[in-house]
Parts: sequence; C-alpha cells; structure tokens
Amino acid sequence: MSRGQASRIVAKADRDRAERIEQAVIVTLVANGFLDDNWRDGLAVAGVAVTVVGFTLALWAILNAGSAAKRAEHAAQEAREDIRRSVRLGELRSANRMVSEILALVMSDRLEAAVLRLDDLRRSVVEARAVARVSTHEDFTQCIALVGSLQASVLKKHRAGDAVDAVYVNGKLMDISNFLGDVATKIELGSEDDRYGRA
Repeated sequence: MSRGQASRIVAKADRDRAERIEQAVIVTLVANGFLDDNWRDGLAVAGVAVTVVGFTLALWAILNAGSAAKRAEHAAQEAREDIRRSVRLGELRSANRMVSEILALVMSDRLEAAVLRLDDLRRSVVEARAVARVSTHEDFTQCIALVGSLQASVLKKHRAGDAVDAVYVNGKLMDISNFLGDVATKIELGSEDDRYGRA
C-alpha cells in the first residue's frame, strides 16, 4: 500500500467518525426536545425580536447621522460668523487708527496729507458699513457725510492758505471715533445684531 492510499483511508475514516458524532449529537438533542416545535417557535420569536432591535438601531443611526450633519452645519455657520465679526472689527479698528493719524497731520499743518487720509477714512467707513451688512443705516450715513464734510472743509482751508481750526477738526474726529468705537464694542459683545441688523 502506498502513502497516498493510506492517507485517503485515514481521511475517510475521520470523515465517517465525524458524521457519526454529528448524528449522535442531533439524536441526543431531538431526544431531549431541543428541536421540537416549541423550540423552533421560540427561536423564530427570538429571531423576530433581534430583527426589530436591529431595525430600531438602524433607524436611530440614520436619525443620529442627520443630527450630526446639522451640528456640523451649525458649527460651520458659527465659524463664518466669527470670520465676519473679525473682518468687521478689523475694518473699524483700521478706520479708528486713521482718526489719530488725521489729527496728527492737521496739528502738524500737513493739510494735503490730512485730506488724503480723510478720503481713506471715508472709504474705510464705507467698507465698514458694507461688511457690517448695514447698507442704509442712518448712523453710518451720517458718519460718512461727516467725514466728507470735514475733508471738504480742510481742503478748502488748505487751498485758501488759511489755518484750520484744530479744535473743530478734533471735535469732529472724536465724534467719528466714538461712533466707530461704539460699533466695534457692539460687534465684540455680539449685540450688533439688534441695532446694526443682520439681513
């Protein structure tokens, strides 16, 4: 007998032994009532219960995924609002710094440079109004008009060779600075929504 024949005989004997053990287990279980009608009904009910629980968990996961998407959308919206707030504050702070520069230029009798900076200030206030999304707000309009009026007055004095009333210019610049500071404070506190309205 060859080695291959011997291993086939051993493999067949192992299979026969496994089948006999399997049949003996099944006969034992049937004899003890494990696979009778009552057990099958119980297993069917358990299968239905597991299916219902699985379906419920699947629904919960689907609903939870939707709320996670809503939370992510809300977080993105908050990030956009933070960026907008930073841009608004940057524009207002830039405009407020120009007020000090303009006053220094007027005080040093550098009126031509003061006129140019007043134009920059007017543009900056217009930009601040735009980023604050308040295109028609009366206070911004008045502030822009005040800057334009001050620019025209300083330009007129400069061209005429007259001295500029530094106290008058200082007072108007302080009005502008106070307005810009108030708006910046409201933005920092998050209360610009009420007065400086979000669309």
